[in-house]
Amino acid sequence: MRQMHFGALLALPIMLLAACGKEAPEPPKRVDVLIVTPKVPNSILVDTTGTEDTERAIFVIPVSGDSVARYYRAILGNWGWELENDRSSGDLIDLVARKGPRGNSTLWIHIERQDTLSARYTLIASTPTTPPTAAPDSATAVPAPDSAAPVPPRRSVPEPGAALR
Repeated sequence: MRQMHFGALLALPIMLLAACGKEAPEPPKRVDVLIVTPKVPNSILVDTTGTEDTERAIFVIPVSGDSVARYYRAILGNWGWELENDRSSGDLIDLVARKGPRGNSTLWIHIERQDTLSARYTLIASTPTTPPTAAPDSATAVPAPDSAAPVPPRRSVPEPGAALR
């Protein structure tokens, strides 16, 4: 019985060494649009997740949901985004923008009004990982998917409550 136990102990390190010889698969390359997308000043990040072609970040902020929406309406164009949809229903506001720093992304901003002094908002950015099939027009440069995203120049950003004054 003792020899059998010793043999099992000897086999364990051999199996571990064999497993170490295999290279772990490289994690999928994730898009990097949200890192260069402005966030409302004083936002607190509460959750992140994503896939190969989509990023998501959830924030809470001690300002009203309407102030969050005004902030994004005012600054998205300065960062390469074109606002395509803006709708409000009850305690929710949804903004959808296209293009962004890579020229081929979609940004969804989902804002939940918590009360008059706080909001929760979610940024979801989707960027195709395959090159576009059609040639881009001359006004919109689309970098290759595996190139680093250009970082827009820093711009002054209005405070969330500034639109109320």
